[in-house]
Amino acid sequence: MGLMDALRGTSVEGPIVVRDGDGAQQDLDALERLRGEAAGDVRDAIDRQIHLIEAGIDGEKRILFELTNSHVPMLILHDLNLKYDGLDAQIDFLVITACHQFVIECKNLFGDIEITSDGDFIRTVRYGRRFSREGIYSPITQNRRHLDLIRSLRRETKNALLKPLFDRSFADNYRSVVVLANPRTVLHARYARKEVRRQVIRADHLVDLIRRMDGEPDSVRSSGKEMRELADFFVQACVESPTDHVARFRRLVEAQANERTGTEQKDESDSSVSRIPVLDVSVASPAASDDASDDDGESDGASPHAPESAKDSSSVPPHPVHAVASAMMPASGTRDEDGPKNPESPEDSRDHGSPESLEVLRRSGSRGSSDDPASSDASSSAQGDAYQDAVVCPRCGAPMVRRRVKHGPNVGSEFYGCSRFPHCHAIVAIDAGQRT
Repeated sequence: MGLMDALRGTSVEGPIVVRDGDGAQQDLDALERLRGEAAGDVRDAIDRQIHLIEAGIDGEKRILFELTNSHVPMLILHDLNLKYDGLDAQIDFLVITACHQFVIECKNLFGDIEITSDGDFIRTVRYGRRFSREGIYSPITQNRRHLDLIRSLRRETKNALLKPLFDRSFADNYRSVVVLANPRTVLHARYARKEVRRQVIRADHLVDLIRRMDGEPDSVRSSGKEMRELADFFVQACVESPTDHVARFRRLVEAQANERTGTEQKDESDSSVSRIPVLDVSVASPAASDDASDDDGESDGASPHAPESAKDSSSVPPHPVHAVASAMMPASGTRDEDGPKNPESPEDSRDHGSPESLEVLRRSGSRGSSDDPASSDASSSAQGDAYQDAVVCPRCGAPMVRRRVKHGPNVGSEFYGCSRFPHCHAIVAIDAGQRT
């Protein structure tokens, strides 16, 4: 940076924030909205994620404060998301000075940090009188991956002659720095290797580190124009955040809402049984009709041993099952051009039902009965004692089956449901005093 840079307006006189990413704040606002819709374990997971994001934002604000108040000529790029050859890198800060480019990884950790001679990071947290020690992922390794991706991006911009020179000077120009943003964190790096100790510092030592490295006698200085061109390169290379925590939690909240809606609809369907009027259906027992004929002896019209075809079917009272199914037919007595015309006919009700109803009506209609009026009276008197479960669906004419309510306020009560469910949803409540 010299007189020519000042004349061209390209000089960098102090800290300039070129990019201030707000992706973390947007994620935090979205998670706060989702938290109001979530419940149970999903809400607890959102709370933990909100706590982590808030800690990260707080630590990055401390570092940004130190950089912007350093009075050192630098270009600051905050929250860079870079991608190369299927690899992603989320860089907290990239600081471009006249002599170096600092890749800064922010760690706002709770507890004290110890770095062993092998480069392992161990965190110690105190809970009252107890201490908990746990290993954490090395931020040195994390930042090294960021540098490798930056090297690949920048190397592609060099020609064949400059690539070897770029490779030799890359380690001197790009420096890795891990900043512990929590002012209460105590760093124990006594036994760490020297190159590791130089990379891990506290937030209040960051500006001193930048000044010391830029003051090295062998440092090569760049012009303000070169600094701006490099900053523009990284801004254009920045892509959308590769990880979207909000989308993951949004899917969980939507799945939870769908589950609650399905449960409410099921409970409403079960509780609707109590609102259905009772349909009193009595079916004559063929066995009772046969007993009545035996008690009175032979009927007037035919011998008890005569075949059914020889008896006058018009004298047999209509089966109650047939009567219920026929009552569902239109009043005009016609259903379509090809269908039966008489709504009172048992054949019409059999044609109106499903295959299951055909079988039930065939079995019930095949039983013989007497032509004797006394036998018919005896059969009518026995209607309340047998075959009361043979109920015909009032909607489609199919047989109904006995079911029990499993959910809702009427749990345990019984009702009749259509045998063609789920194609037919008709239900009939069972009267509490009805014999079954």
